[in-house]
Amino acid sequence: MISRLFFSTFLFILFSIFSFFTYAQINVNYPPDQIPCNYFPSNPDDFGATCTGRGLWHGYTLPQVHNTNDLGSYGGPFCYYTNKWLSRSLLRTGLTVGGQGEILLASANEIEISQYPTHLLQSYVFDEFHFESKLMYVTPRTSILETYVVNTSDKQKRFNISVGGNIFPDIALGDKFTDGWMIKLKDFPNVLWIVRVKIQGELDFAYSNSHFELSYRMMQDLAPDDSLKLIISISQYFIGDTQQDIEITNNALNEPYSFFKKNADWWNYISGNFNNQNREYQKISQKAFQTIMFNMRSNLPGFTHFGFKDGINKSNFINTDESWIVSSALVAYDTKLSLHNILSVILKQNDDGSLNKLIPISDTNKISTEIYQNPLSSWTVWNAFSINPQPEIAQNTIKILEKLHQYWYSYRDFDFNGYCEDNEGMENVKLNAMLFNEKHNLKNLYKFLHDSENEKKYDEEIKKIVTTFNYKFFNPEDLRYYNYNSTDSSWYTTDEACGYVFWAGLASWDIARLIIENDIRPKIQNGYYKNVQLNKINDPAYFIFLIKGLISYGFNDDAQQIITDLKENIVTNFSKGNITRYMDETKDLKIENSSYLAACILIYLNYF
Repeated sequence: MISRLFFSTFLFILFSIFSFFTYAQINVNYPPDQIPCNYFPSNPDDFGATCTGRGLWHGYTLPQVHNTNDLGSYGGPFCYYTNKWLSRSLLRTGLTVGGQGEILLASANEIEISQYPTHLLQSYVFDEFHFESKLMYVTPRTSILETYVVNTSDKQKRFNISVGGNIFPDIALGDKFTDGWMIKLKDFPNVLWIVRVKIQGELDFAYSNSHFELSYRMMQDLAPDDSLKLIISISQYFIGDTQQDIEITNNALNEPYSFFKKNADWWNYISGNFNNQNREYQKISQKAFQTIMFNMRSNLPGFTHFGFKDGINKSNFINTDESWIVSSALVAYDTKLSLHNILSVILKQNDDGSLNKLIPISDTNKISTEIYQNPLSSWTVWNAFSINPQPEIAQNTIKILEKLHQYWYSYRDFDFNGYCEDNEGMENVKLNAMLFNEKHNLKNLYKFLHDSENEKKYDEEIKKIVTTFNYKFFNPEDLRYYNYNSTDSSWYTTDEACGYVFWAGLASWDIARLIIENDIRPKIQNGYYKNVQLNKINDPAYFIFLIKGLISYGFNDDAQQIITDLKENIVTNFSKGNITRYMDETKDLKIENSSYLAACILIYLNYF
């Protein structure tokens, strides 16, 4: 019997690992529009996908070229804390040219409206001038808008540029701020929005309770190749939060290009670690990674770490059962972000040691849910630890992880036989294979910490399960694993359980061979894995465990064929459009821009 656990991080990684601040010297040349966000709301409760940069608590949208009235404007922001739109367009830019008056942007010779990983861009090229605005991530609470015009003619010309916008008056009121405009939310007194401007020259600043308008007081003379610009910041503040962005915003207003460079360097580093042997794989990997970044939510009062939602929607919670895959997909790109996501989950531990399946990430979403059923926390920490073996990772998490693990045996092993029941009262094969895997990872973390007593304890528990698992759950007559319902002593077949059993190293070699020859290999030959729709099956991460399990038992050719088939499937189904996950195909319930499916795609394309 194979008792060796495939506990380490993914089998091999096709790229070098650097620190977060080491940047690859490359350029991103692929089309930027990964997630469509062309939408303008008509009321606070409308719904549409937004661009959130890197974890922004507010999201913006872009106009479409044929919507001439919206050109130069940005839709929103949508406030992810209140789940409402603050404005149809808080940021509306305009250009006036001496002798021509206000310019109709739709008349430009060239128009670019693009969403990049770190910013939104609108560019309008005319015969004698170039008008552009860029809306960029600065911090999770703050964005900065740079609007400028360049005189591209061979003679002096006069220009003025403006930035303004309205808020929805039924949800907020505006008022004067020291160097800008302050917006107070009527139903959320703990949230403030502040629009600030970089003071340069003489500016006109007009405002009311519902709108503001900013421009130069007089037309400005520009020599050939000279430029005129306005820089403003838009910040969201939470009353009682000690992590204020005021100093960073000051720096961004004064030196915006340093933040542009930081964002560009960060993205170049990340994209440089994608599987760049295949152009299609790299493009889809970029889309997948960007999807995860768009769903990232950052620090709030009482919520210290970054967490990743599953999809751009109005439900502000982390799906605990799926967060482990997202974290593991990130370990080779940004170990810090991976650990942040892990901590954002495990630090929400209940008193009995359990975790809820859904963890709200703002106090506007008070929810109680069932207990999570995918105990992969120690496996995920070990993945991150394997990439970045720092003692504090093990020291700061081990007791929390052990309490999570012991919850199952304290509260879910109803007949005290060493096997735990899921939320439906089943002694579940998948659940117990994961718990077995967790014991291996806990054992290895304790070994690293030189805690021989706990290392020995988990080693003894591992040996007990190895000797009884197949006898209890495997039926040699039909070569299947079965879940057991202890309440009525009934058995229920589970087709996909073998993947988790192989991954955990619980099947004997003879059992593994029989299942592969009679079930898995025929599926390979009849094209099942090539034709499977990852966004239609219950758990697209299943194949991660199946592939790793096959490799650990030495069935490398079968594993490689599944990998090849899945990659072909991903190119066919995810090269265009959003990364969409169907939760229930019969009801057509789907999550647009799914972090979970994006994480699975990242792993399939880059880790095998």
